[in-house]
Amino acid sequence: MTGHLGVLVPEDSDGNQGQCGMQVLGHEHVWRQDEVVVLQNCFPHHTWNETPHDRVLLYFDFWHPDLSLIERKGIATFERTRRKHEDVLRREQQDSAGDDETRLPELQHLLKRLSRRRHPPEA
Repeated sequence: MTGHLGVLVPEDSDGNQGQCGMQVLGHEHVWRQDEVVVLQNCFPHHTWNETPHDRVLLYFDFWHPDLSLIERKGIATFERTRRKHEDVLRREQQDSAGDDETRLPELQHLLKRLSRRRHPPEA
């Protein structure tokens, strides 16, 4: 579950709040200054801000009260593992990106191999 505290919620031209919010499973939740909204944002959702001003929220997660201690530990372990794997993948992608000049021989070799497959030598 997620809590959102409206830290800076802009008003519309008439001085009314309610122009910023989130929709989760068809239910609208409007953010208001100094108020907390509690949501299940694991479902498809979208947010909106119909003012030209920034909105600032304090966003925090907490456990659903129906989860047992063992379920919480399992989810926490899963999340830690997922984050570690995402970090490793991100580093590998950054390391393999390299600049084009260092990858040029590798790409040329690959193109030669592909062109041989597409155009077999004539007998």
